Amino acid sequence: MHQLITHLSANQTGGAAISARRLHNGLQSLGTDSHFLSLVGEPNTKLGVDVLPKLYPRFWHNAAYRLGFPVQQHLKWQRRMKQLDCEGLFTSNIESDHDVLSHPTVQEASVLNLHWVPGMLDWKTFFASVDRPLVWTLHDMNPFLGIFHYTVDRDRASPALQRLDRDILEIKKRILHSLDRPPVIVSPSKWLLRESSQSELFSGLRHVHIPYGLDTTVFKPFPQGFARDVFQLPQDRKLMLVVAEQLDDHRKGFDLLVDALSSMKLPYDLELVAVGKGAVPVASMRCHHLGSIHDERLMALLYSAVDYTAITSRQDNLPNVVLESLCCGTPVVGTPAGGIPEPIISERDGFVAESISSSALSDAIRQAISQTFDRERIAKEAAARYNGVLQARRCQALYDEMCHQA
Repeated sequence: MHQLITHLSANQTGGAAISARRLHNGLQSLGTDSHFLSLVGEPNTKLGVDVLPKLYPRFWHNAAYRLGFPVQQHLKWQRRMKQLDCEGLFTSNIESDHDVLSHPTVQEASVLNLHWVPGMLDWKTFFASVDRPLVWTLHDMNPFLGIFHYTVDRDRASPALQRLDRDILEIKKRILHSLDRPPVIVSPSKWLLRESSQSELFSGLRHVHIPYGLDTTVFKPFPQGFARDVFQLPQDRKLMLVVAEQLDDHRKGFDLLVDALSSMKLPYDLELVAVGKGAVPVASMRCHHLGSIHDERLMALLYSAVDYTAITSRQDNLPNVVLESLCCGTPVVGTPAGGIPEPIISERDGFVAESISSSALSDAIRQAISQTFDRERIAKEAAARYNGVLQARRCQALYDEMCHQA
């Protein structure tokens, strides 16, 4: 029986979109007819990637927004969040102007796999009309919260925003509870699976744990000296890498790393390498800020170039950075937040701090820089656990089961 799997993702870039694209690519490598549909980005027919049509000319809705009359739902939401003083907090609306169900790859799909879909999916119209099996791969907590993507943001929000979060959650509950065939929830981390399965919204739904996978022909060890030459990094220093889309994102906890390093008596030869947007306020040591890097092969080289990768989130799912680093043989020092500890076998793959604090992170860094790691073994074992084909096979088995039951 022929199957067509369509993945819905608002973006083509960012951690969630990258993970969704990797699953799409893995399924195609198995011979599955997989399609990837996004709200923004570039279409590529050869790769099975399509983009929803734009609703309005950009100049028209930009002009309307500047005049105080936003046309699209996401612009109305931005204005509302600005009025509610949402600075530093990430929120999403459940309304969208787009009719996802009218797209051919959605209409022809055997299974729809939702990924990170804020701004793309209109909850009321989509769930009222969808008539085929749904899988929802969680990339953060937003699907089962109200407007927030992580509780760490919700808990520090204003009372007005917390009330709005509760109101939106109640709307989501009414919509979801009216479905005859609710989605099957796939979680990459055991932590997020627990959070979702115990949540008000998703507690009664079926949950499946399927970790992320990646292309281990790309993320693999390279000679360190060569890799450092590529980035013009010093050959005679110990290097610690930190990666984030926004280095000043409070949830990503870069400030914890800065405080941890500032409080330590560091070896003279330890230097920091930072990838991402934003300032890098580290006065206690030299920092090589490389800006944003979107090429996976360059990132694989960079992981090979450094001695350690630091992941300091206050809350996170199963960060791609951790899996990529381990598959390149580079040990990880991380906080015990969310799913971060799951891939890290302490003392073999790196060290996990005892708490989410700068002092605990300092202790973990001290342990890491005094340890000798078997990078070849780290890479080999990580590749066996987190290769993209393994993830694709697990998801394909789920799709087969759902199609058989439909």
